[in-house]
Amino acid sequence: MELTLVINGKEKIFHTGRITGRHVRSAIELSERLSAADTTLVLVDDYIAWICELYGNKFTPDEYIDGIDGDKYMSTLMKTANDIITGLYNSIDKLPKNA
Repeated sequence: MELTLVINGKEKIFHTGRITGRHVRSAIELSERLSAADTTLVLVDDYIAWICELYGNKFTPDEYIDGIDGDKYMSTLMKTANDIITGLYNSIDKLPKNA
């Protein structure tokens, strides 16, 4: 996965490393919390902390907030989580079926 942020006036491109089971679990948890309640700043902060971790803490939460375009602020967080969850379900669908 790839993320572009503007940090110190320069575009920087970040790539995730290996997506672990813990990343998938956290994505599911955050998505469930979003479904269960109105979006709160605490939940948004948790999403931002998660995306920083996902990208290996190569940027800070403040760098995410200041470096992402405003129209992509929330959609990037949710799309990233959804892409990881979708990848999990696609992997499950590829498992052999018992006859």
